Amino acid sequence: MTIERIKTDVIYEHEKYGEVLVTGIGKMYSEWSMDGPKDDIESGNVLVYFYDNYDGYGGMNPMPFSETVDEFAKSCKQEVGDHDYIEMDYDEDES
Repeated sequence: MTIERIKTDVIYEHEKYGEVLVTGIGKMYSEWSMDGPKDDIESGNVLVYFYDNYDGYGGMNPMPFSETVDEFAKSCKQEVGDHDYIEMDYDEDES
């Protein structure tokens, strides 16, 4: 089964890693011109960044795993659900 849409802050069932939390989707380039992209917008791989070890604050590994969107979509059986982050309650008067 291939999933149709990949979203951040969602937990998926991955064939190799089990339940994983997707924290980002981005494009990786092999080089970058400081003048910015010109006609090179279509080059590069779109990657999914995810963790197999996470808690209410997010990913707990030093570095996320990454796969191309095609690899990730083919490896995921289903969307498990949204990830519930722990909300920090800061009192501005205590700082």
